[in-house]
Amino acid sequence: MDPGYFDIERKQNPRERANFISKICFWYTRPVFVKGRKGQLNISEMYRCTPGHRAAPRGDVMGEQWKKELGKQ
Repeated sequence: MDPGYFDIERKQNPRERANFISKICFWYTRPVFVKGRKGQLNISEMYRCTPGHRAAPRGDVMGEQWKKELGKQ
């Protein structure tokens, strides 16, 4: 992976501010598909992950579960 991958400042994910209809129809993804159809997307055009999709909280939970599992043995 490119070392500068995490250093790029990204725009807010449009799903975070999308309305209900837009979310169920995935209409908030349209701008990315339009840009991609016109040409190749680069990493600076991608959006940030939503807080629920970040790896840190999930990794913490997995680590706790792993410690519990090791304690059972």
